[in-house]
Formats: sequence, C-alpha cells, structure tokens
Amino acid sequence: MTLSGGYYNAGGGTSLQRKQGIEDSKENWNNYLKAVGQGFEDDMMRNTIVEHGAEDYEWLANDVGVNFLEVQMIGNEMAMKDYATPAARSHLTVEKSGVGLSRPLFKKADELGTKFVFNITAQNLITDKSNRVVGVHTNKGNFRGKNVIVATAGYSRNKDLLKRFAPDFAVGESYGSIRQNGDGIIMGAEVGAKLTDMWMPIASSMGAQSGDNVCIGPICAAWKYPYIWVGEDGKRHFREDMYFESGSKHIASLPGGYVWLVFDQRMAEEDPGAFSAPAVSPGLKREVEDGYFKKADTIVDLANQINLDPDVLTATIDKWNSDSENGKDTEYGRTNVLGALKAPFYAAKMAPSTPDTAGGLTINSQTQVLDNRNEVIPGLYAAGSTTGGWRGMTYPGCGMGITNAIVFGRLAGAEAAKSTSDVSTGASQHVNA
Repeated sequence: MTLSGGYYNAGGGTSLQRKQGIEDSKENWNNYLKAVGQGFEDDMMRNTIVEHGAEDYEWLANDVGVNFLEVQMIGNEMAMKDYATPAARSHLTVEKSGVGLSRPLFKKADELGTKFVFNITAQNLITDKSNRVVGVHTNKGNFRGKNVIVATAGYSRNKDLLKRFAPDFAVGESYGSIRQNGDGIIMGAEVGAKLTDMWMPIASSMGAQSGDNVCIGPICAAWKYPYIWVGEDGKRHFREDMYFESGSKHIASLPGGYVWLVFDQRMAEEDPGAFSAPAVSPGLKREVEDGYFKKADTIVDLANQINLDPDVLTATIDKWNSDSENGKDTEYGRTNVLGALKAPFYAAKMAPSTPDTAGGLTINSQTQVLDNRNEVIPGLYAAGSTTGGWRGMTYPGCGMGITNAIVFGRLAGAEAAKSTSDVSTGASQHVNA
C-alpha cells in the first residue's frame, strides 16, 4: 500500500464525487466493472466491492483520517461508455502516494490497541486435530488465535511462481514490494486451499529495471517527449501509445518478451514524471552509472551497447524522425507524442511488469477460505491480493487493488472477530509433506 500511487477506487456516489459534481451510482459502477471484467471476475467479489466501496471510502475519510484531494478518471471509462456512463472514481490522497493511506491506517490501528510485531516471517499455518486453522508458526515462535486472516499480498516477486503461473511477468521485475513472495498463498495451499486466477496480474504495465530490487513503471500515454519501442531485431512492431495493459500484452508477444525503450535527453532531464515507482535520479545519472539505462551520443554507439544491429536501429530511428517531422506515423498510426529523437540517446530494457498479482486463495462472501471442494477451511480467512477472483480481464482503474484490500480486509476482520467457534486443543504445525 505504501508503494502505491495513493489512489482508492470507488463509485456509486461518494461524498467527494458529489462535491466535484460527478454523477454515479452503484448500478452504473457495477455495469462498468462487468464491462472491463468480461466475465473473468467473480460475481460475488465484484458485487461486494460495489456494495461496500463507497461506504469504505467514507470510513477512510471520516474515521481513519485519510485526506483525499480529488477524484480522477484513470481507467477504461471512456472505452466502456456504451456499457456504463463514464465517471471519475480514482480518489487521490493529498500526499499523492500510498503513504497517504498507510500512515493514517497504522495510526488508527495503533490508537485502537493493535499489537504489531515487526521483522517477522510467517512460515506455516497451525492446524488442530480437526484441521481447523488455529495459528501461525513464525521465526519468532507460534502465534495462536481463534481465527487467522491471511493478507500477505501476492507473488509478484517470486520468480518460480511467475514462471509457473504468469510467465509473461517473469522476464522483468515487479515494481511492487520486495516482500510479495506469495507466502500466504503457499501457506494456504498447504492446508488445502483452492487457488483462483493464479495467472492474473493486478495491472499489466511495463517496467524498466533501475536497481536490484525495484523497477520503473512507465505510463507511456502520459509522456510529453518522444520515445519509441524496438524489439531485439531493432525494429518497431506496434504503436506505443496504447493503453498500458494492451502494451504489456504486445510486448510479451515479441521474441524475448521485452522491448528497448529509446528516448532522448529531453525526457531524461525535463520529464521526471515519465518514470515512477520509485523516483529516479536527476537526469537519470544514477541509472546510467549503474548500467540499467544506456546513454550514447550516436545511434551506432547506442545499438552496440544494447546488442542491436546498428544499421537496423539507425533506419528505425531515421524513419521515425522523418514521419514525426511530417506529422504522421506511416508505420503504425501512432498519434501521441510525435517528435524526432535527438542525441544524446537513451535506452532502457522494458518488459511486462505488475505491482502485484491478483490470483490466490479462494474465499466466500464471509472471506472464509475454501478448499478444492468449495468447503470452508475452519478458522482461515483471507483478503487483498492474497485472494483471487476480484479482478476481471482488464484493470478497472487506479486504486482498485487498494479498494479490494480495504473492502475485504474490513469484512475479514469483522467476520473473524464475531466467530465464537471453540478452538480445540492438541494443535500441530502444518508442514509440507
């Protein structure tokens, strides 16, 4: 959450939507989510988000103390206007970062007496003789309780799981937390949990690696200065200004599953907003020095640095520059950010990337985890990106991952707290067979 852009996605007529004169309803929001979901989302989870999303926004704003700045339209609302009336739903915090959400949530939980344990690694769930989950085994000992809620995010940093379930995202790096290793999903599976939509990313974007554990998530449609994408053959293959989820899928289809992002000094020095998660150094100096970004005074030198045919890359850039000067992309019909590329040139290897995955444990409307027979695993609840089924084919818009976590996290807490089932004795640690 802290690494997010600071958005919470909600429709149905929040107080901030009304303040900005935005007309919306739960029915309209549901129609939009159905349209972008294309039937891949779970009906129960979609309906639950619609039912509680606006209510939980008011809870964040009024009870938790999150300060929201404005509502923005950052999704596919216009593309889905035949199915739902377009409405802005991405509520941005004043801080314009995830800190605007995580800090007041932590403060509120602390005020309510929540016990926090830091620098701890959960290793296995603990079950009793009846296979009820009664605790968790960690590197700091066992923690027991009547119920356990798993909310450990997805697995976007686990290369083995990515190669198995979502290979498109195994080429590059995630721009989410380095702790998103799928631990909770694995622990749930060990006690028989059913897995849903393990192939699903939260959002299909593009990432250009800028460090050992982080990468940049470029949102190309917002860029102000010229750039192109070239494959390992040194050629362009499609228009680069498409919606980022479409761009990610196109890149994944190329040999090697990546492109070289080629741009020039103007973007490096004058448009730092082109790169995010995390912020880059001024003029990309650190990224170039560390070798993640390449810089050259000539196209030939740049081609040699990134192992492309100099003649092919020169022809590609010359063609792009000529088309840009004439105001028309004759190859792929791109209409945004036309302009000639000028020395010095930059290149960054860019591959499909995601802030996290959106597949995992299967839950019911009470957030109880289900097994492969769709029966409840007693004592086990889950919420957030540790679960699957909440996202459809296309990401609805900025902040929906946070909304999923808040809506089902609150429900999980309420359901687990009100459960009065007895916990049997004789609990044992569950381990891999």
